[in-house]
Amino acid sequence: MYVLIAVVVILIFYILTNTSDRKINKKITRILGYREVSYREKLMKGIDEGIVPYSKDLTIKTCYIESSYSNEKMRYIVISPKDIKEKKYPCVFFLHGIRDISDDWISKGRIIENYELALSKGKIKEMVMVIPDSGYDGESWYANFIKNKNKKYESYFMKELIPKIKSDYSISEIGVAGFSMGGHGAFKLGLRNLATFKVMGSFAGAISLIRLSVNRRVMRIIKILYVPPFVFGSKDKKHFLDVFGSFGYQIIKQDPYSLIKLIYYKAPEKLRNRHFYLSVGDEDRAPYLMLQQWIDIVGRLKKYKISFNANLYRGEAHTWEYVSKDLPNLLEYFSKHLD
Repeated sequence: MYVLIAVVVILIFYILTNTSDRKINKKITRILGYREVSYREKLMKGIDEGIVPYSKDLTIKTCYIESSYSNEKMRYIVISPKDIKEKKYPCVFFLHGIRDISDDWISKGRIIENYELALSKGKIKEMVMVIPDSGYDGESWYANFIKNKNKKYESYFMKELIPKIKSDYSISEIGVAGFSMGGHGAFKLGLRNLATFKVMGSFAGAISLIRLSVNRRVMRIIKILYVPPFVFGSKDKKHFLDVFGSFGYQIIKQDPYSLIKLIYYKAPEKLRNRHFYLSVGDEDRAPYLMLQQWIDIVGRLKKYKISFNANLYRGEAHTWEYVSKDLPNLLEYFSKHLD
């Protein structure tokens, strides 16, 4: 009997949470009518492999913080102009994806080459770039864990790392961007700390947790639903529940899609003069529904008339190669909006 009930529950759950390609394509067609959205052809060429990765004009420094919030030695990389002038520089934090490390932004994202090429063309201004390791072996989600009170990575980021950067460098306005899990971290940290961050960016980010965990339609109805771990077969999604909790109301508090609505109705003035960049490949669907999450957020930003720029790339999937090729567009967007 219990087995039969479990099978019925799982079947209903699947029916409610499944999203067909037909529905996705219909939503894409609607979104492409927005002036802020572009459907771009596959990015055929990235940075020239011949460019030297470590420039004489930059200082690349690896640093550590003994964090009292995560009980870890937290590593981060700072890339800054070598000849620091007597002025303030905009600062951008770049967050990596799940089980990645900060070095991936350099070796895979080609962040130094992309930055220097854009700078040499006059498309961006000089800035300080900070690339932290997420902690928890690359699986922290930049979050304060619900089920482990000794792992507070959001607190580390906001209360230890950012103050340290402010004390060590002369910085002005701050932005934050990320890939995959890092895209979630960028939008989540940014939305929860709008007084600190002016611009937020996501490359194929997990920016609609309700879509990722169950389905936004289901969670709207049953916010106090307990999501049992057995529903998820993957290790990543079970870890997701350890980080964010098993109840709908817990997930919503960490969900960028939900936070945008909450802020808009409670304190819309906080979203004024805040800017969002988000891109994704149209092949980035299963298993984590990054395309669907991008669609969710684009629709919500447009509905509430929040400043954003969104790119959808034909034929691109969930890869660092795509990030590397789209990075110049994000750098230009951030440079435009950060003083």
